[in-house]
Amino acid sequence: MSGIFRRIRHPELREIYLEQERTEQGIGGEVIKPDSNCIDIGSHIGSSEFAYYDYAPQGKHIAFEPVPEKALWLRRKFLKWM
Repeated sequence: MSGIFRRIRHPELREIYLEQERTEQGIGGEVIKPDSNCIDIGSHIGSSEFAYYDYAPQGKHIAFEPVPEKALWLRRKFLKWM
C-alpha cells in the first residue's frame, strides 16, 4: 500500500506520518552542524538517528531506549552503520 493510500485509510496516524518531516525541519542545518553531538532519549525505532547521521556525520550520537525489545532492535539496526 502506497504512502498516500495508507494515510487516507488511517487518518488517526496523521501525526506519525508527519514525524520524519517535522524532525528534519526542526533539526535541519540550522540547529545541527556537521560536527554536532546528538542524544535521543526515548528513541523508539530510531527515525531521528538517521537524520542525526545525515546532518552531523562527524558527531557522536547516543540513542537511549528504555523498552528492552526496542533497544535490542536499535542496537542491531545501528551496529551495521558503525
